Amino acid sequence: MVVCTHDGHVEYEPEGQYCPHHGTPLLRECPKCGEPWKIVNMSMTINVGADFCDSLRPSRPWVSREKRLAWIKGRLHTQKLDQATELETA
Repeated sequence: MVVCTHDGHVEYEPEGQYCPHHGTPLLRECPKCGEPWKIVNMSMTINVGADFCDSLRPSRPWVSREKRLAWIKGRLHTQKLDQATELETA
């Protein structure tokens, strides 16, 4: 099972290293941490790769700008910012 870097859909038995639908590289594991991809069941028939790595690495190539910004904002509390700086970034 591999994940397409174009939109995160799952390919189960691909022939080769590229998505047969988009021509983009297929990934078997996270290039940042080396862990296998987590798969999310979006419906009864559609599975996609998880948008973010469990080891708090940057998001997958298919994730939108809005989701990336939300991911960054979600980690600001771990940076021990003063209240004024935290309000400025919100």
